[in-house]
Amino acid sequence: MCIRDRISKLHQLRHLIARPLGHLQVSTLTNLQTLKYVNFQQWDAVDARNLINLQELEIREIPYTNMNFILQVNSLRSLTLQTDTAFNTLLPLSRCPNLIKLKLEGKINILPRTSDEFPPNLSVLVLYGSLLKEDSIPILEMLPSLTILHLGNDSFSGKKMVFSMAGFPQLQVLR
Repeated sequence: MCIRDRISKLHQLRHLIARPLGHLQVSTLTNLQTLKYVNFQQWDAVDARNLINLQELEIREIPYTNMNFILQVNSLRSLTLQTDTAFNTLLPLSRCPNLIKLKLEGKINILPRTSDEFPPNLSVLVLYGSLLKEDSIPILEMLPSLTILHLGNDSFSGKKMVFSMAGFPQLQVLR
């Protein structure tokens, strides 16, 4: 019997950081706080309603862009999503009131037009490979709690970014 089959019996497990293969049996782990490096197929089979203490989640290889699946977890504070296709909308994330750190790896087809379309308490935003064509700064600088903005490789493919004097009221780190 492999460790993957025994994970569901580790009821006190708080952090699972691994690249498990096959079906991931974590639905019974109500104490789980961190779940990293799972692929979307594994996550899709999880009954996330029982993961009441899950605060940090990383899902890789998201095959489509509907993010409503994330609404099952109300306790999330940190979320990393990676796709090889593209994110068409980020709107479901605006209904994640506890989310303070968001890392998106993959193309973003449409960036939200207002700060209300982002998680309300977002303080850390990390973008990689988003290939934003238009200047996203006027939208991002309206995020009231944003303290860290990391624009990683290929996050912007436009020609110019314009920062206003009144933008980013809380920003402390820009990378």
